Formats: sequence, structure tokens, C-alpha cells
Amino acid sequence: MPISDLFKLVFRAAIIFSIIVFVGFTVTGKINRAHHVLPEKSSVTVAGQSMDLAAFAQKHQPSFYASSTVSQPNKLYYEVVDTTGIYAIIYHAEWKNEEHPNMALDVLNKTAGLAYYGFNFHDVEFVQIDVDKTTGEIIKVLAPTVFAEEVNTGGRQKLLVTKDLDSYYASILDENGNELSKKNLAFPVQSPLAIDVLNWNHLMVVASGIDGKSKLEFPLVYLDDETYKSEKFARRDHAEYFTPKSPANKPIIFFVASIFLFYFTVVQWSYLKKSRERKNAAKG
Repeated sequence: MPISDLFKLVFRAAIIFSIIVFVGFTVTGKINRAHHVLPEKSSVTVAGQSMDLAAFAQKHQPSFYASSTVSQPNKLYYEVVDTTGIYAIIYHAEWKNEEHPNMALDVLNKTAGLAYYGFNFHDVEFVQIDVDKTTGEIIKVLAPTVFAEEVNTGGRQKLLVTKDLDSYYASILDENGNELSKKNLAFPVQSPLAIDVLNWNHLMVVASGIDGKSKLEFPLVYLDDETYKSEKFARRDHAEYFTPKSPANKPIIFFVASIFLFYFTVVQWSYLKKSRERKNAAKG
């Protein structure tokens, strides 16, 4: 077979495979929230004081700071988990866009995101804040972060802030939850937290003060079951309380795409072969 025909076959096969994979990820991923959260109209009691859920979330709402190069905020969703001795508030900061500094990677990132997360360019990152029911103090903070130079593993990492007696400690965790580094924070961790948004993909650190950056305004919105499902939150980066995404999606999608790809290749090969034979016969 001539090189030109082979190139056409490979190109068409790649297009068909990409379309099937894109459609597969688009129609999957809308999973119902399985982890238990407090209803929107419920109330909590902290340090002997009762308040409704919205007021509780607003009281501990972090203050986000970023440079002008970071994309604009859209919404700050929240959900609250009631567990032994604590209320875990999980904030999901939604950004209108995620601009990769490399244009080619930005286009690739957005194309993949359209299928995987739904038809929007939003980026969503979480901040988990654990509040002690008895004292009302923050005893833990968990958020996605960018690696420090001394712990550069090249993977996705998380910042964990914990309280031990009267001191707070900041740890960097790897993708598997292993501690890579730990240091004592020189400031108390209390609401409202100051969150420094570090870069284009909205990774964060807890800071004592922010100089030279603007405070971002996020409308606070309860994350209901319908939004959790329709916006594919099960596929987003998650805190300690989350609904697992379906592990079967990727293998099934790629298996079906491979079957179609094989069928398409056989059909196209046969078509090109017969077309070439007809041309040769006409010349003869």
C-alpha cells in the first residue's frame, strides 16, 4: 500500500478513536454523591453556640488572594460532614478558567477537560477545614499545593495543617498521603484563613498575610446533590470525604474505542485496497 494511503488510514483511525474516547468521557462521570453531608437547611452546635449551616460555612470561609495573572473566581461551593468530635467543611473553589502558560498544552488541557469534567472550562480546587465541636477551633486544614523545592517529586501534592497542643504544623503529602516534609508554622491558624493562590492551576498555601496580591470574591453556594452529579464533582480533586469515581469508566471506554478502531481499520484497509485495484485495472 502506498505511503499516502497508509497515512490516510492512520489519520482517520486516530480521529475516530479520539471522537469515541471524547464522547465516552462526556457521557460518563455523572455520579450521585455517596458520602453523607449535612442538608442545606440543617444547623450545627459549636462551642455551645447553635447556628444554621450557611452561617457556619460563612464564618469559616477562607479569604483567597492571588495575583492578576490568575483567572477569575466563579463560585465557592461548600458541604459539611458531621463526624466524631468535628465538623469538616469542604469548600470547592470554582474558577472560571485555567490558563496553562504553554498555549499548546492549554488547548490540550481544555479539550480533555471539556469531556472529563463537563462542557465548561472551570477549574475546581478544594479546601477542607476541620472545626472542633467543643472549642470551635480549627484543628486541621487540607488543600492541594505545589511542591516545595526540597520535596520536588513532580506529582500532585497536598498541604496538611494540623494542630498539636498550642502549635500548628504544615506538612507536604505526596499523592499517596505520605509525608514528605513538615515544619512548624510561625502563626496561629484561625478563621478567616488567608489562602495564597500560587499559580495558574490554583494550588495553594495557608499564609499569615498577603502582600501585593488582591483578595478574590467568591459567592458562597451550598453544593447540592444535583450540582454534585451534573458537574461531575466525583472526578474532581477531593478532600478526605468524597465519593469515588467509577474505576470501570476508563477501561470500558478504551475497550469500546479499540473495538471500533479495529473494525474501522479493517473496513478502511479493504476499501483502500479495492480502490487501488480499480485504479490499476483502469490504467491497464
